[in-house]
Amino acid sequence: MTQVFISHSSRADSLARQVRERIAAGLETKHYEVKVDTDALRPGEDWCPTLYQWLAECDAAVILFNQEALDSFWVRREVNILMWRRALNPGLLGSVFKRILPRAGATRD
Repeated sequence: MTQVFISHSSRADSLARQVRERIAAGLETKHYEVKVDTDALRPGEDWCPTLYQWLAECDAAVILFNQEALDSFWVRREVNILMWRRALNPGLLGSVFKRILPRAGATRD
């Protein structure tokens, strides 16, 4: 199953949360395995290894940008890791990205 990681700020407002939830739900209805911290990571647990594993193994990623995300250390770290992966293998994330958006009912515009 294709894994899609969603990067976002946990300090996001309600609109950003709704966007994240709708994207995740749309991808799940198309049978993608969505990896988002709010669904699987619990406060107080050692979540870093799980997060890094998701970033290493995901086939695609959705990065939700708003001011909180731009100010977030973790969102910047996640983006850097994803960009590093893409630099190592330029077709890795891009080719899946082109397949996922149309299937999820989204566009690149």
